[in-house]
Amino acid sequence: IIGDAYFDNISLSDTAPVPEPATMLLFGLGLLGLAGVNRKKK
Repeated sequence: IIGDAYFDNISLSDTAPVPEPATMLLFGLGLLGLAGVNRKKK
């Protein structure tokens, strides 16, 4: 059946209060890339 989703044993209390370093690194690289593209267009 399409559209059905089942989630078992999901706990949101185990999430880290600080974002993961890898996630922040990817986000930072994306921002640098966007800044570089914007700078190149000017």
